[in-house]
Amino acid sequence: MSLVLRRLSWAVPLGAAPAVVGGTTFSPPDVFSTVAYIGAALPLTLLLGYHVAVKENPAEGRSPNRLWLFSGCLLALLLVAGAAFSRLDPAMLWDLRQEYQLGAVAGSVGGLFLFAEVVIYYGVFDRLHGLFS
Repeated sequence: MSLVLRRLSWAVPLGAAPAVVGGTTFSPPDVFSTVAYIGAALPLTLLLGYHVAVKENPAEGRSPNRLWLFSGCLLALLLVAGAAFSRLDPAMLWDLRQEYQLGAVAGSVGGLFLFAEVVIYYGVFDRLHGLFS
């Protein structure tokens, strides 16, 4: 399998899962809005998923070391954001115009994705991993 296909095989689930979880978490209880929210977040998360796949699967083909830790951190951040969103007034988001809602959801999911990447790849974990390995 070529390097690009191997990276894409990691990037598709890494990008699709946060878009689905984030889109369903922030969407109103309407099927069409949920699909629109997922569709708004999907291009950004696929691009970010490919970025993580490039970091984890470089040209020399080493095994993905921190991929599961990154995925777990991202899921925890999405769950915390969903819990906080359910405690707040969701009308703040749902009263916006449709294009602003989609941008806000895509930005929120993308921001959580980048925050998880910073924590796992550039934060304390990376320094501790380098110290003990």
